[in-house]
Amino acid sequence: MNREPEWIGEFSLDDKESINSLRAKQVFAIENGNANAYRELCTDDILLMLQGNDVVAGKSDFYESELKLFSNVKFESIKQIPIRIERQGNLAVEVGRQELVVAASAESPKDYKSDRKYSHVLRKTSDGWRFAVLMSNNSE
Repeated sequence: MNREPEWIGEFSLDDKESINSLRAKQVFAIENGNANAYRELCTDDILLMLQGNDVVAGKSDFYESELKLFSNVKFESIKQIPIRIERQGNLAVEVGRQELVVAASAESPKDYKSDRKYSHVLRKTSDGWRFAVLMSNNSE
């Protein structure tokens, strides 16, 4: 069921392109295990909430967490399928589904099922749209 996401609220064409580009850059950073590139897509006060892990707060801790994750897990592919993106002021909430292919690794397969769901809060900053909250977990 791949269809265009529902955009709720006032989004300019530039906003939509920027948010779609941000999501594509996120996928690229994850598939390439690039914690530095991923960090640059986030606000300074980023919150990361992944299943089976404590909340990670701030860009520095986010970077360290992703560096550790990418050293243990190789994501062969990730597909983000946004369902709805809703804007209020300089914030937007995107919810959707993820399809992951994870290479064999030291991480437990239960941590990263192939079918997942996500909720991301984006904030429009002077540098454009950035991730402020990243949360995902298994759909099963």
